[in-house]
Amino acid sequence: MPVYTAKMKHSEATIIRLAETQYNTFQYGKKLLRIVLALFMIGLGLYVGGGYLMPMFCLFIGCVLISGLNTRARYNGKKIYRQLNGKTLESDYSFYEKGFKFYEGGVLIPYKKLVRLVEDKEYLYLYISRESAYMVDRSTVEPGDSGKLKEFLAGKTGLDWTKPFSLLTFRFPSVFGRRDRGFTGYRLK
Repeated sequence: MPVYTAKMKHSEATIIRLAETQYNTFQYGKKLLRIVLALFMIGLGLYVGGGYLMPMFCLFIGCVLISGLNTRARYNGKKIYRQLNGKTLESDYSFYEKGFKFYEGGVLIPYKKLVRLVEDKEYLYLYISRESAYMVDRSTVEPGDSGKLKEFLAGKTGLDWTKPFSLLTFRFPSVFGRRDRGFTGYRLK
């Protein structure tokens, strides 16, 4: 008998969101480098002399770099959705003491296989690798709420819940993370 159950019905928007969350969780270094380069180019464009062409070129490059931060992730999400040919993906999660299943009759996935627990306002992401995750709709968790499921999973895995990389929550110490697990995102209470 499962301790908790939850559901997830994927759409194009949720698949894109999963791809963006994965990019923001595991590619934070590339994203940070791109932001720094973009700000450098914009600053160079604002303060460089030498006529009209060079400053405009620097500003243009900086703005393109800033505006395209999640472009690759969105492209990958749309590509995955197109490969489904209109089929919908639905998961019925069952969380047990030793592991979880994402469909009835499926193989039990041990909690020790999870490498990262990530959350946003609507979903929980259970990563088994940098490329693969299970996405859970927080509003479908039973019994109780997603907070109880989060506590349960944190206890079973020994992992902290994190949020995807964002400039609004960025702190330099978090880039270096804990030495035993590397970067794990931002600690949530």
